[in-house]
Amino acid sequence: MKKTLIALFATASVAAAASAASAAVTNQTSTGNLTVKATLTEGCGINFGNGNESVIDFGSVYDLTNKMEQIGHFSIGCSSLKGQTNVYKAASVSLNQGSVTGSTVENRLLGNGSDTLAFQVYLYGAGNADTIWGDGSGTTQVYPTPVTSGQPQTYDYRVRLLPQSVTDKPAGVYQNTMVATVNYTADDGQTASN
Repeated sequence: MKKTLIALFATASVAAAASAASAAVTNQTSTGNLTVKATLTEGCGINFGNGNESVIDFGSVYDLTNKMEQIGHFSIGCSSLKGQTNVYKAASVSLNQGSVTGSTVENRLLGNGSDTLAFQVYLYGAGNADTIWGDGSGTTQVYPTPVTSGQPQTYDYRVRLLPQSVTDKPAGVYQNTMVATVNYTADDGQTASN
């Protein structure tokens, strides 16, 4: 009985090897499109950086007994295009309260359904450690950004998760999306007449 099993196994192995050797392998290709696009725009604008830099992500947070901070960056640019007749000057950038119900510029909230975490966004630089970046109301300030056409500048800001108890908060993603508005002027070089 033992010899028969060995013989059947050997026969099956040889047949499988012969079948694999006769299979044809062909190379296949598939194509897709890659479009690269840039739109030059006259005026001034804000760019929060490359990739996902516009998202300040604190990752997994287990405790907020102490504050947590991250530094973010943005650049302001004003166009200097062929045929452009205006010279643009950015003066400031304001930041609103964001998309979370109950959030204000002075008391910003991250939201997860009806649950919230307190956070704040601050100007960055000497003397600005606790200056809230906002819309100029209350104790907030707009971010001064003296930029002229063709001379882009980069600025930093600080995002702080404030110390708070999280024992009554469910696990989940807490977030808020704010809108930054560039305030700028356009000068056509013409003298105004009365």
